[in-house]
Amino acid sequence: MANIERASRTSCNTRGMALSVGVQIVLFENGLGEVWRLVRGLSASIRRAREVGVVGEVEVVIGDSSSRPRLAGQSGTDLLGWFEDATGIEATYTFFDENLMTARGHNTLAESHGAEIIWVINPDTYPQPEALVELLDAMTDPAVGAAEARQIPLEHPKSFHSNGDTSWASGFCVLYRRSTFDQVGGYDAEHFPLYCDDVDISWRMRLAGFRVVHVPSAGVFHDKRLGREVHVLASEVEEYYGAFSRLMLTRRYGRPDIETETLEQIEAHGSTAQKRAVADFERRDEAGEVPAPMPDAGRVAEFVAGEYAARRF
Repeated sequence: MANIERASRTSCNTRGMALSVGVQIVLFENGLGEVWRLVRGLSASIRRAREVGVVGEVEVVIGDSSSRPRLAGQSGTDLLGWFEDATGIEATYTFFDENLMTARGHNTLAESHGAEIIWVINPDTYPQPEALVELLDAMTDPAVGAAEARQIPLEHPKSFHSNGDTSWASGFCVLYRRSTFDQVGGYDAEHFPLYCDDVDISWRMRLAGFRVVHVPSAGVFHDKRLGREVHVLASEVEEYYGAFSRLMLTRRYGRPDIETETLEQIEAHGSTAQKRAVADFERRDEAGEVPAPMPDAGRVAEFVAGEYAARRF
C-alpha cells in the first residue's frame, strides 16, 4: 500500500510530464563487479520510474578514463547486453584513452546527449529502485537546478532545510536540470578537475537563482571504506585534490581568511600530497591560473568548521 500511495503522489506531482534523462557514468580503474552492481541498480530504478510514468526517453552514456578499457572484450559485451535486455536501452560506451577526471569527463558526456535531466552517478554506487522516482519528483519544481540522493550507509553530515534546500549537492548521485547546467557552464574542469567540482557548480547554480536540494527518500548505497579509527580512508589523490580544490574554492568565493588558514594548517600538519597541492596552487596563482573572486559569492558560499555547509551531526 505504501508503494501505491507513493506512486500516486509522484504521478500527481509531475502533472503527467515525463522527463527525458541522460545517465552519465565515468569509470576510472573500476572492477567489473562494481559496474555490474551499478547497472543492476540502475535497471531497477529506471524500470520503476517507467512504471510510475515520470521518465520519458532514457539514454545511458559511459565514459572510461581508465588506463585500459574496463568494458572491453566479451565481459563488457555481456554486461552491456544484459542491461539492454533488462531496460531496452543500448548504453553507449566510450574509452577516453586518457584520464579526463570527473569534471571534464561529465562535461564531455553531457555534450553527447540532449536529455532534459542529467543524472550523474558514481560507478561505486547502487541506487534503490525508488531513487530515480524520488529525485525526479524533486525536479518538478522549475526552481530546482540540482537534486542529490541520500548516501547510505554513511550519510553525509551536511545540513538541509525541511524543504530539502541545502548548500551543495554531492556528485556521487545527483540530477541536474539540463538548462541550468548549461546556463552556468557545466562543471569547471580547469579549476576543479576532481574534487569540489560538485560544490562549485552547486554554488554557481544558487548564485544564478536556482535551488539545490537534498532528497532523503532517494537512498543510494555508496561503497565507502573505513579505517580502524572509523574514518573514511583517503588516498593520496583524494588528499591532493581535496586540498587543491579547497584552495581554489576559497579564492573563487572570496575567503582569503580561509585560504590563509588552510595554508597554515597544511604547512604545520599536512601530508606530502597536501603540501604538493599547495605548491601547485601557488605556482598557478603566480601564473594567473586561479579563478577570480565572484561578485556576491558570500551569499551562497559556506565554509563551516572545515566543511562547505553546516553539519547535522
